[in-house]
Amino acid sequence: MKAINSLLNLQASQDIQDIKLTEKIRLKQCQGEKKLFFKNDEIHAKELNPTLVKAISRAFVWNQMLLNREVKSISQLSRKEGISCRYIRLILPLCSLSPKVIDTILEGRQHPKTTITDLLQIQSLPWPDQSVL
Repeated sequence: MKAINSLLNLQASQDIQDIKLTEKIRLKQCQGEKKLFFKNDEIHAKELNPTLVKAISRAFVWNQMLLNREVKSISQLSRKEGISCRYIRLILPLCSLSPKVIDTILEGRQHPKTTITDLLQIQSLPWPDQSVL
């Protein structure tokens, strides 16, 4: 209770025994975990999405490897990384995401339901039109 009193700026004499919080929420399976989502989806805590971070990181690393001629083709990159050509071709376009979108994801401020598919759908848009918030 001391922690709650501290958060609510209450004195010890104003101790609260029962606190009732009400908010409409949904329980949803997300990335193999069950998560609570507020009915008002604008309210969500910062949480890094490792799948999105890894996909964007790979896209930039692979793009640099191709540009710097460390590998001559996607086929060679596929053999070197042990990943299918199809997946590499799928992920590479993430390099064209706007810096704002990339920062949002790297800071964990994206919408909690954002997926790689969502990013691939917006990557071809002009940067000002891209959003994952």
